[in-house]
Amino acid sequence: MLAAASRFDIVPGRTAQSAVGWFQSQPAEWPNGIRWEALDMSGPYRSAYDRVLPNALQVADPFHVIRLANQRLDEVRR
Repeated sequence: MLAAASRFDIVPGRTAQSAVGWFQSQPAEWPNGIRWEALDMSGPYRSAYDRVLPNALQVADPFHVIRLANQRLDEVRR
């Protein structure tokens, strides 16, 4: 759950550079307060977070974890 003071945004594009650009457009001190981040497990976003927020803990959001598990179960079932 996002805290009231959290910022949540959808970044256009699915590239690491689009996410890095969004972070760079924020106030310089803002990323320093981020302790953990929830993301959808995409490679480009993980790469962006590694570059911009190297000390923050990355966690997979529950929606995408369940979706991936269901996809794998469907593949095994077929």
